[in-house]
Amino acid sequence: MTTARSARAFYLYATFLPLASTALASALGRVDRPDITTAAALCVTANYVLQYRSYRVLMEEMRELRHRAELSFTRLQVIGGLFLGFLVEKLWNGLPALHGNELWTALAVSLIPLLIMRPVYTLRLHPVVWLLSNPYRVLFDKGVLVLYAALETHSPGLLWLALWLAICDLPGSVGMAVQSRSPGWEARVNDAHHYLDSDAETRRILFEEPWLRDFVRNRSGRPDLGFVHTLAHEAARSVQQTRAMTLDLDGLSAFTVRPGLRSLDWADAALALLERAENAVPRTPEARRRFRLARAHCAYARALIYSATGHRDEFRASFTEACTIWRQEGHQDVAAVESALSYLNSSGEKLFLVLTPADGLALLDPPVHDPTLTPLVRRYTLLAVSLVHQELGEPEPAAKLKAEALAQRPRWGDSRRLLRQYRAAGLPRKRSAISITGRLLALATGPVADFSQFAPSSAPTIALDSWPPSQARDHAALGLRMWDLGRRDQAEALLMEAVRLLRASDQLVAAFYVLLELGRAQHDSAPWRAYHTLNQAAEVYETLRMRILDDEVRLSTGASIERLTLLTLGLLLDAPEGGGPWPRTPRAAAFALVERARSRGLLELLGTTVPPGATAPPDLVAAEAEARRIVADRRAALAAAGTPAGSEAALRGLRDALSALARVQDRIAAVDLAGEEYVNLSRGTPLTFAEVKALLRPEESG
Repeated sequence: MTTARSARAFYLYATFLPLASTALASALGRVDRPDITTAAALCVTANYVLQYRSYRVLMEEMRELRHRAELSFTRLQVIGGLFLGFLVEKLWNGLPALHGNELWTALAVSLIPLLIMRPVYTLRLHPVVWLLSNPYRVLFDKGVLVLYAALETHSPGLLWLALWLAICDLPGSVGMAVQSRSPGWEARVNDAHHYLDSDAETRRILFEEPWLRDFVRNRSGRPDLGFVHTLAHEAARSVQQTRAMTLDLDGLSAFTVRPGLRSLDWADAALALLERAENAVPRTPEARRRFRLARAHCAYARALIYSATGHRDEFRASFTEACTIWRQEGHQDVAAVESALSYLNSSGEKLFLVLTPADGLALLDPPVHDPTLTPLVRRYTLLAVSLVHQELGEPEPAAKLKAEALAQRPRWGDSRRLLRQYRAAGLPRKRSAISITGRLLALATGPVADFSQFAPSSAPTIALDSWPPSQARDHAALGLRMWDLGRRDQAEALLMEAVRLLRASDQLVAAFYVLLELGRAQHDSAPWRAYHTLNQAAEVYETLRMRILDDEVRLSTGASIERLTLLTLGLLLDAPEGGGPWPRTPRAAAFALVERARSRGLLELLGTTVPPGATAPPDLVAAEAEARRIVADRRAALAAAGTPAGSEAALRGLRDALSALARVQDRIAAVDLAGEEYVNLSRGTPLTFAEVKALLRPEESG
């Protein structure tokens, strides 16, 4: 097997072989157009050098795999050009229509694969990938074979074709070199997937030790933490059943569908690797800055995951940690824009209260008074603060802040400075995304901001742009397309399958929105389907509510569930009697729905004061008391946590304690009916209409 050193040597040999061959041919007097020949050789070499520099950011194992793949094609190109050049010349001479049109021929050769390969990759036709890509690369890649054929046969047409082929490949090579600096580059993502799919020993041998040696210890003053940023980037976008580009055994990239890993696995792996790197090198100022920015990226990734799963408290802790580090490291613009976006995403009807108005003011107050912000970022921040006051019912401060925001005149370099800060923080962003941020904030504070997500609609409106590539997204996109085509049954089936996938990967926020939008769209055309869909939405919403640890915030989420209840209630009141797809007695179901909604908040307030039943076993009563004491201690530890990282650890401890309490209560509920009633009261779980009726005597339930 070729070692890393020999693979690199062979690759460098292949890189500079075109120049060496051109120099030798010139010395022997076999070059008729030295200017064109030299230009073609330089362009071929530039392509190789750019790709070589791009691959240097990869792990050793993956880097050598790609080097060997390139070398396998280079050998065939050199041999084919030198020994079969006369056949290439005969083929070229047999196509006189192409003579004098070498530029257009090269453009056609370069563009046709782009048009063909994408659908082939999407359909995962691997044999077709091999049949199309391998011959193309041997014949035309970088113009290598054509260049050697031109040197061998002295054909001016082939020489021009080689030059144009090499030039047409240059943008792709330059793009690869630029993308290789991004955490989201496909080759880096391949590394990350291989790393996380490996067992602990394989990780250590093939990934961690080589990475620590090549990218951390050998660069102790300026460690390259790109792999950590890639893991954090994948944490933010990964979902179960993800569709990822993975490297096959031949070094070719192909779409494969395989079960993904839970997003927090990516974030935990990134943080663990970062901590190993921090312990491996001296903490110079530059190294310290890079480590802290990587830690901020890990915290930001966790915040996005917690936002998707509805864990409000963990989101606040992680996001605060990320913003604090960004501001301390001089990336105030990034912290301000991300704070504004986070509040914008939790504003409107505030379905889950990821951030309350008080949270928004606390988050946006530091940047709004920061004099170092650019006018562009200051405008975004002021618009977000205006939105906070608007939702607090304070129209005058909101209008004043909005006027101040619109008075800010962005400068030409503001977007560039923001993009530089994003790149330094390891967060890939595009200029178009920054522009969209401003438009969204302007819309949120404008006259069209007041619309209800709990009113019937004619079609589901689901924004899929922010969804990561996944089967859930594919099903949702196809479902929306089917709805537009009038194929409602297929559309509903596809959207419900998307919901199933989202719930399986714990993306309950997205699942709720899909159910809500589908239920609104079904409200007029298929009321009974809307009823069942909205019931599922209410179930998901209740799960999200129970993930909020703050009692006051959890109770304040009742407004959204109330509007959802009213939407469902209207369907029940108009439903026919007699069962079928509807409840057998819709009026009774409507009564139960109203009573459960009304009693939920009261039970949550009174539940903790209810004494356990007299029939509960003493050991279970003692175990529950101990579990409650631990919960109280963990809440106190959370209140005393001084740092965001400490808060997240305290939150994990509190959730573990609450899970232990729930297990004890389940055992109490299994003892007898009194124990079940006590647990229902403690948890704020009201009885259904049928359960209440079963407790009454016949003359009382009639």
